[in-house]
Amino acid sequence: MDTYYRKAAKSTEKAPPPQPTEEPPRKRKLFNVQTSEEDIMPRLATVGRSKTPATTKRRSLAPSSDMKSPTSSLTKKRRTTALFTSQAEPGQCQPEKEGPRKNLFPVGRGLPTMASQYPPNGGQTQQNGGPLLPRQYLATTNLHTEQSTFVKEAIASLDGFIIEANVSDNTTHLVTLEPRRTINLLRALIRGLWIVRYEWIVESYHAGRWLPEERFELKEFSRAVQLNRSERQAFGSQYRNELWADFAPFWISPRCAVPAQQLRELIVLCRGKVTGNASRAKFLVVEPNDNDAAPIEGQIVVAPGWILDSITINKVKKLTKKYRIE
Repeated sequence: MDTYYRKAAKSTEKAPPPQPTEEPPRKRKLFNVQTSEEDIMPRLATVGRSKTPATTKRRSLAPSSDMKSPTSSLTKKRRTTALFTSQAEPGQCQPEKEGPRKNLFPVGRGLPTMASQYPPNGGQTQQNGGPLLPRQYLATTNLHTEQSTFVKEAIASLDGFIIEANVSDNTTHLVTLEPRRTINLLRALIRGLWIVRYEWIVESYHAGRWLPEERFELKEFSRAVQLNRSERQAFGSQYRNELWADFAPFWISPRCAVPAQQLRELIVLCRGKVTGNASRAKFLVVEPNDNDAAPIEGQIVVAPGWILDSITINKVKKLTKKYRIE
């Protein structure tokens, strides 16, 4: 037993930790070796004797100032991406910028008046001595042959207008003899043009210049004549008549007394929608004596007079028995 305990005691004793072995210090390598004066003097003597100078070896890895990099002589161009475009070189021609498109009625100009088109200080003159005015477009309605001929003579004398057969997007003035409703009159009313009586042409011709239009405006036809014209002057090319904008599509019967193409034009000018399929329309525009109209459930049959009368007063009229066809 004593022998057993002695062996167990020896096994539990801690062994001494191993001592680290000392390594010799590393030698530091120097890239730039310095030479003594004794080594330099013999070299200078040999250099002076030789005719051609000896090239010394470069010990530094940094590039010298005498050396030129191959990329220094080349011009570096910037990459062009979708978000960045490098500036063009001086010798490279740049494409010309497109100028803004000219609108006949730019924003802020409104509806021009002929009296305001005269230059303040005379300006350029025609061959007959009158001032040279910018050209506007004029249409006529409800005139007889003699009156139409006189309008042409007055415009040839006073200048400033180009005569059109029908009212278009270029038209600025409409001349009428009487307040009788025509398609041209409704076209001008929707667009907010100057709708003046025939006397404006006559008195302007006798005065030798275009007179202000407001005194000759056809106000007795409808209050919408002056209202739409004033809005056109205020908003210019941004003016829009949206009388039928909130209404469902219309279908126009080809048997209407008013040509279907003209009715369609008036509705579209008021931002309405017209379809050629009767089953997709909400309103069927037919004549009262048209027996071919077969509305389906939910459709409303109306007379063309409802369209024309609403445009005349610039307000949608109620669908009374006068306009609704059962």
